[in-house]
Amino acid sequence: MKRRCALLPDPAGLCGVIVFLALTLSTGNRALRDGDTLWHIRFGELMLDSGSLITSDTFSHTAFGQPWVAHEWLSEIVMALCYRWAGLPGVAIFYFAVVGLTFTLLFKTASRLAGDGPALTAVAITLPFAMTHLLARPHVFTWLGAALTLHLLVRGGRALWWLVPVTAVWANLHGGVLLGLAIQTLYLAGTLLDNWPGAGGWRERIAPHRQELAVFIASLAAAACNPFGLQLYLFPLLVSSKVFSAEIGEWQTPDFRAIWYLRYWLVAVFLVAASCGRRLSWSWRLLLLLLVWQSMAHIRHVSLTVMLLTPCTALLIRDLAAAIPWRRIEAPSGGDQLALSPWTGPLLIVAGSLALLGSLAAFPAVASRYAGDRFRLPDGYSQGLVDHLARNGFPGKRLLNHYSWGDYLIYALDQPPPVFIDGRADMYGEKIFSDYIAISRLAPEADELMARYDIDWVVFPDDHPFTRTYRIDPRWRTVYSDDEAVILAKAQGAAQP
Repeated sequence: MKRRCALLPDPAGLCGVIVFLALTLSTGNRALRDGDTLWHIRFGELMLDSGSLITSDTFSHTAFGQPWVAHEWLSEIVMALCYRWAGLPGVAIFYFAVVGLTFTLLFKTASRLAGDGPALTAVAITLPFAMTHLLARPHVFTWLGAALTLHLLVRGGRALWWLVPVTAVWANLHGGVLLGLAIQTLYLAGTLLDNWPGAGGWRERIAPHRQELAVFIASLAAAACNPFGLQLYLFPLLVSSKVFSAEIGEWQTPDFRAIWYLRYWLVAVFLVAASCGRRLSWSWRLLLLLLVWQSMAHIRHVSLTVMLLTPCTALLIRDLAAAIPWRRIEAPSGGDQLALSPWTGPLLIVAGSLALLGSLAAFPAVASRYAGDRFRLPDGYSQGLVDHLARNGFPGKRLLNHYSWGDYLIYALDQPPPVFIDGRADMYGEKIFSDYIAISRLAPEADELMARYDIDWVVFPDDHPFTRTYRIDPRWRTVYSDDEAVILAKAQGAAQP
């Protein structure tokens, strides 16, 4: 049997390459549909220009000077570099490469536990769920970090020590590093429960797992290796408050009518787990409970839940397939063995993304057409309104803007106006966010709140109920209007009640 030089990608690498290419060719517009991408880019550019981190708010008049824990600072710098190199397509393509690497790891972990066939089926099931929160934003680094953490835990041995530097880097990319620590905790707890009660006392039971415990303690310390230290641990508590969970789409509970296939996935996983006869390890039981619980709490976690349970799904598929009495065809033996490399796939993803970014930078005319076709911002943003403000200045000092427009104004104008609110809801806090909701929904106290914040001009979507109401109010005049947005300014001499 001859072995050839290993140049072709293994199944896991091939899976990652296919995912990367499919996303690049078909989902650019989808990845840019969220306004948070825009302020992340702008903040990254500011940090590159100033050579320092952003630690307080300088973009609003409602929270000016408020301390700001920029827990995604490293991601934002990377996004700014990609943007300066290849524009918005560069940012999206970079994140598509990260997703491709994530699916490579998921396939590799699932294949290690259940074989290539079940792994392929599980990954195919996972991909549609990933699309529910596929955005060019730093949370994609948590997809990669969590997949890598799970892979290293399954692999075990000395590879576990890679969790320490992975955690240190992850802590500067996204606050989801806390999930990585939770995965380590549950995996270690599950390993102990698998051997329960065992012989001897606690010391004897823990002794075989001293390395895992040491790695976990070192990872806890590594997570604190960020400019904001232990403040990073407070972020999940801020964004999961009742006000934000009720009003911000990605923090709401899943809508089973929109994500109808989530119902079937949940039922299938629990039914197959109960009926196939395989005893899932306690590690997977605990992870299953944690991940399903968090996906039921916030829709943004659905994609991550299904991705991290890909290896578990592959195990269940393998057991289900083994229980079906179908005829099996034995693969022929002998002949040359096809040599496959575990590194070719990831290298192709990295090289392909760099080649695309370099091509976009080298041929700006082609890049402009490509961006206009496949990497457009949502239609609700008005370039005409931005051009008007750039030419004529701001018609007032204290702006009330629509929530999504705060991000766009910060991104699109070299000198943006101080906004009322933007995508950093956790920084503004519940009071300012609740006041914005009351004003935009024309609550009885809306006029009083407008006066309290001394609002003298407004940027809102053209078809918004707030716009229709205030447009006919004699205290306000229309400064600019197009199909997407309207600028209103307080009429001279007008006073708010």
